[in-house]
Amino acid sequence: MAVKNLTTDQIALVQFKDNIVDPQNVLTSNWTSSGSVCNWVGVTCGVIHERVIALNLSNMELTGTISPHIGNLSFLQSLDLSTNNFYGHLPKEMGQLHRLRLIRLSLNGLNGEIPSWLGNLHRVEMLIMKNNTFTGTIPETLVHMSNLEILDLGYNKLFGQIPSSIFKISSLKEIDSVDNSLSGSLPGDLCYHLPKLEGLNLGSNELSGGLHDDLCHHLPKLEVLQLHRNELFGNIPSSIGKCINLQVLALFTNKFSGIIPTSIGNLTRLQELYLGANTLQGPIPSSVFNISSLRFISLSNNSLSENLPDDLCRHGLKLEALYLHNNKFYGLFNSTKLKEQVPGKHLSTLNRQSNPLHFFMSENDLMGEIPSTICNLSSLAIIDLSMNKLGGVIPSCLGNFSSLSIVDLRMNKFVGKIPPISHEGGRLRSLNLNGNQLEGSIPTSFVNCKSLQVLDLGNNNLNDSFPYWLGKLPNLQVLVLRSNRFHGRIQDFNATFSFSSLRLIDLSQNDFTGRIPPALFDNLKAMRDIQENKTGPSYMGESFYYRYNIISYYNDSITVALKGLERKLERILTDFTIIDFSCNHFQGSIPEAVGELNSLVVLNFSHNSLTGNIPPSLGKLAALESLDLSSNKLQGRIPQQLTKLTFLGALNLSHNNLEGPIPLANHLDTFSNDSFGGNSGLCGFPLSKKCDSDGGSESPPSTVAEDDESEMALFWKITAMGYGCGLVFGISMGYIVFTTGRPRWLLKMIERNTHKRTRTRIHRNGGTRN
Repeated sequence: MAVKNLTTDQIALVQFKDNIVDPQNVLTSNWTSSGSVCNWVGVTCGVIHERVIALNLSNMELTGTISPHIGNLSFLQSLDLSTNNFYGHLPKEMGQLHRLRLIRLSLNGLNGEIPSWLGNLHRVEMLIMKNNTFTGTIPETLVHMSNLEILDLGYNKLFGQIPSSIFKISSLKEIDSVDNSLSGSLPGDLCYHLPKLEGLNLGSNELSGGLHDDLCHHLPKLEVLQLHRNELFGNIPSSIGKCINLQVLALFTNKFSGIIPTSIGNLTRLQELYLGANTLQGPIPSSVFNISSLRFISLSNNSLSENLPDDLCRHGLKLEALYLHNNKFYGLFNSTKLKEQVPGKHLSTLNRQSNPLHFFMSENDLMGEIPSTICNLSSLAIIDLSMNKLGGVIPSCLGNFSSLSIVDLRMNKFVGKIPPISHEGGRLRSLNLNGNQLEGSIPTSFVNCKSLQVLDLGNNNLNDSFPYWLGKLPNLQVLVLRSNRFHGRIQDFNATFSFSSLRLIDLSQNDFTGRIPPALFDNLKAMRDIQENKTGPSYMGESFYYRYNIISYYNDSITVALKGLERKLERILTDFTIIDFSCNHFQGSIPEAVGELNSLVVLNFSHNSLTGNIPPSLGKLAALESLDLSSNKLQGRIPQQLTKLTFLGALNLSHNNLEGPIPLANHLDTFSNDSFGGNSGLCGFPLSKKCDSDGGSESPPSTVAEDDESEMALFWKITAMGYGCGLVFGISMGYIVFTTGRPRWLLKMIERNTHKRTRTRIHRNGGTRN
């Protein structure tokens, strides 16, 4: 476009366009010399003069820097460049736009310090610069923006103290600097100069100190107070009850101590209360449950104790989420049988409500039975009562909630039978009943649960044959039946019962007999060629997004055995594949088809009566990290193909009838004697028995240093799976070794194989539920 004969505003916009890439061709095709500038896309002109007063180019995928010529739009009042790919510093020429009232630059890649010249733009009412990479400190000059109502600097890289002068801009209605690295304490006069303040969000920073007693005395309009994920400490002041218009109070993940003030009950408009992950003690004030507007309550990960109030939900509380897990609550659900054993109150009512309830009370000391009144709920999405002392039968009504997605009742004392599922099957995605005293068989109505991904029934007293019909479930990924009384043969499989999505199957410690059907492994399509997640590890579970960017998680977990002790695998990697058939009475040979499961990580057939040779096809399990075939009747030589298993970190072939030399390989000679012991016919390193001239050449001395060998033995003790039934997931402990960077010998071993691809490891830290 020729610049000649264009107006000042047209020239400025043309030069602005020439500074960017326009992949959608919106500006390139529309900003032309024909027609008035007021007809250009994203441009708004004033009524009297054809001068540009608003420029809105949001969500156009524009890339480039902001041209300094934008400073020539002298009548500009509104500038919105949000949700694009602008980068670089803000041009100082923007400081000439003295008529600006709105600046929206969020969701770009802008960087550098927040310029001090912004303080010269006295008319600005909204300054929104969140979700960029601005660094440095917040400039003191912003105090000169005397008309500022909304200041949003969240999700940047700002540090240092918040200038106290910011809190003296009396026109401010919202202050948001969430997710930066701001430090220092909140100013003592925070509330004195902000009579119009409605929202304060300083969460996810490094603020310290306590909350002042007069915090809410002079904030009559405050509706949202978010100070979560900081280093704040001390008591929550009782004066918090004077913020009578408060709708959201988020103080979770700090160091607050003491009790929950009863004055919170005065917040009659409160909808969301988040006090989790502190060190709060004592009971929940009954006044909290008098707030009829409450929808979300999160008090998890504290030291709250005593009994639950018996007036919970008495006043028609319309809860959508109740998070009380990981506290010290004791006492009873509605159970007259045990009332006298523990003094105090008990949970007796759960009133009807209209929203699907997320009900988390795991890791407490609750006793008694699940109250039948839970059946009065009109909608239930999640119930997690795991790791308590609850008993009795599981209410049959849980199988009737069409909205129910997660049922987690593991590690309790429930008895009786598993209740059936309604004909429709609903949305049930995860059912975990591990570690109870349940009896009988698996209800065949589970075949209706088309959304089911995780089924963990381990460590009960179930007495049934193999539930082959579960293979009809198209999304079933985790099946744990370990340590029950399942018995009989596993039938041959066909396409109707395929288990095509299964990635983790644990049948250990049962009474299965007969041969292992080869067709089962032909159908395990999900264990073949899993694509590596290049964005990082992902885990099975669900996330729940509430307002104001508050997120809660439910992570699927499974109970495993390590050295004969029950352990909890907190999270399940989506690409973690396991087969454990140990401690049964399987006979016959190991199916060759197992070798086609390219993505298998853990294979355990130990403590059975398997015969025949070790299939050479196991050498194709390129991702295998743990192999346990111990305590069987296998014979013949160890296949040379096993030397190809370069990711193998745990190996146990002991107590079989194997013979001949142990194959020579840089990898196999790192395992200790325990990996091969109990095979009288084996010879060669690392065994002390040397091979004669007929049995093969003698293995050369190991290149592994003695101290490294002893540490490898220690690693074997941590991750090996053959020293007792069900040591399936010992390998997960080995994963932790990777994430911590110790011991160094293991890292050196990995460095010797730098040509191999890197697998995602289980991370020690994960999302928390707030």
